[in-house]
Amino acid sequence: MSFNYNFLKRKLFYKDFSIENLEKKDIEKLRIWRNTQRKVLRQNKILSKTKQKSYFDNYISKQSKKKFPEVILFAFKKKSELVGYGGFVYISWENKRAELSYLLKTDLTLNQKLYRFYSIKYFYLAKKFAFKKMKFNRLFTETFSYRKNQIKILEEVGFKREGILRKHNIKNKKPVNVIVHSIVK
Repeated sequence: MSFNYNFLKRKLFYKDFSIENLEKKDIEKLRIWRNTQRKVLRQNKILSKTKQKSYFDNYISKQSKKKFPEVILFAFKKKSELVGYGGFVYISWENKRAELSYLLKTDLTLNQKLYRFYSIKYFYLAKKFAFKKMKFNRLFTETFSYRKNQIKILEEVGFKREGILRKHNIKNKKPVNVIVHSIVK
């Protein structure tokens, strides 16, 4: 079973990479990646198998059937291997904008060159999907200020720094600043 968003009936490709619908078999991998990479996510607590399954069964499966979903999650693959996932969250259909998020397979995050390489491919496909297929006008991201490499990659692929949300999130019981970037069509 997959989460069949109509927008992704046809996969989007760039060389060996694709964006396509997530499959039910992927959700445990995503949970493990999220739990091991909590430092870079808004998520602070360990995500249980039960909560992960419930989120996908009760929320994402319903979103994937809507004409105008609040969230669009998708698989990021190299050839046929799942190497990450991402999506558009906090979608405003009226204003044609969304927050872009993604997470790569944990192994890829341990090597800066690999992380950069895969991130650039992801952003290329995600922008193509957002601006050509979804007809969005704007994508934005929120990044913890201590993620210097991520900020550099965002700016390298065309995102512009818009500002700082001061003490916007709590990580390790301490407030952290968040850098907002965006890219427009």
